[in-house]
Amino acid sequence: MTNRLMIALFLCFFAVSAATAQKQRVYEGQKQMSLGVKPCFTIDVPGAETKTLEDSWETFAKQKFGTKLKRDRKSGEWSATDVQTKATGNDPGNLYANVEKTAGGAALNLWFDYGTEFLSRDTRPNQTEETITVLEDFDTHAQRDMIAIELAAENKVLKNHENELIKLQKEDAKLRESIADYQEKIKIAEEKLLLNAENQKAAQGKIETQKQRTQSVQEKMDKVGN
Repeated sequence: MTNRLMIALFLCFFAVSAATAQKQRVYEGQKQMSLGVKPCFTIDVPGAETKTLEDSWETFAKQKFGTKLKRDRKSGEWSATDVQTKATGNDPGNLYANVEKTAGGAALNLWFDYGTEFLSRDTRPNQTEETITVLEDFDTHAQRDMIAIELAAENKVLKNHENELIKLQKEDAKLRESIADYQEKIKIAEEKLLLNAENQKAAQGKIETQKQRTQSVQEKMDKVGN
């Protein structure tokens, strides 16, 4: 077996394994809901917060089923009546869902009630496959919502860094302005120092001249009466 063939087989196996893992995130079972323990479909969304998953389900269901969900605050269960899609078949049914926290994130539980029975693989295999597809589509929707939240958080951090840079740039401009002011003051002070030195020299000259005049007058006084 050539290396190229081995690599091709490995990539094929990896792709099949990844697809299988995705499928395994949607599973069927019996779960407690407001009407008792009923056949249920569950999609596990690793890394999701329950509130985020609830918000994602509310918007997804409105887009997918064309209906607005009602939420029972006491039970935390979402519901909609007379829902008719490929997942429900020709018969409209009532939709129920809730979100629960899991060890690695959160999961959405989904029930379809036809009045006489709940959707399951035993009762409606075709609708079961459609329901799995719906949940896989929801998973994609939820992943995008999660990434959008992550992106918003990163953009917020980026904005904070940008604001920090703007603040530093303004501070830099003020400091440079202060330096320019100080430099101008230093220049004026240096000019005043030069002028002061010249004035001191002139004052010293006046003192020497005055000393001579004072000495001359003193000598004149000393000669009087002698």
